[in-house]
Amino acid sequence: MTAVASPVAICTGEPAGIGPDVALMLANFAAEEGWQQDFTLIGDLHMLRERAALLGLNLVLTDTDNDTGAGPTGLPAIAVKHIPLAASCVAGRLDVQNAPYVLQLLDEAILGCTQGLYSAMVTAPLQKSVICDAGFTDFTGHTEYLADKTHTPRVVMMLASGDFRVALATTHLPLAKVAENITQTSLKETLEILLHSLKSEFGCKQPNVLVAGLNPHAGESGHLGREEIEVITPVLDALRAAGIWQAQMQCWRCPTTKGCRC
Repeated sequence: MTAVASPVAICTGEPAGIGPDVALMLANFAAEEGWQQDFTLIGDLHMLRERAALLGLNLVLTDTDNDTGAGPTGLPAIAVKHIPLAASCVAGRLDVQNAPYVLQLLDEAILGCTQGLYSAMVTAPLQKSVICDAGFTDFTGHTEYLADKTHTPRVVMMLASGDFRVALATTHLPLAKVAENITQTSLKETLEILLHSLKSEFGCKQPNVLVAGLNPHAGESGHLGREEIEVITPVLDALRAAGIWQAQMQCWRCPTTKGCRC
């Protein structure tokens, strides 16, 4: 991996969960492969050292504010931005006392990105229920938290694997509330953000966007729900009329875009 001007911030997430383990295994792989230092782990240095020992990883973890260079084993130092735990942590035992710590990791990464200290941030898993139980009842996930902290009015969550991208029209809602939260305005904004991102961030000059129906059989011409008729199709028609390269609603089982009979 080629070094970048600023390191990538990796938040190690819920300290009792798998986040620290995944981050440390990445650091171990980087050390073994001889990567140049291009990321910084954000978390409690002592907890990460203890977890590395439990995992049997021979890592040199150094505090970005105090330590420099390689350790006595000659291995390259893995930089850690030390954020102290609020309470002692045992792997596998959740503790609401550490909920503020988890959010502090995110705040540190967000601040560093906005100030140019980090080029990007990666987030390890956290436990939403623990954060809510600690009193942060408005917390629904990374996506919404990042949007709020960066004063971004609307964001779109995208899942990516290889050349495949999946953007979500809603995020972190009970299933019973999904339909009422898909409006013409929200869907149009989601698709416009998606198309802009595919072109500007992913280099897709002519992105091919397929929009899934909400109901079984894409509503079966209104017999299994009218969201496709009243919300989704009008938005796609408007985007086509505005010159969007391609936007269509498609059954997940067949290429039919209307009147599906799967």
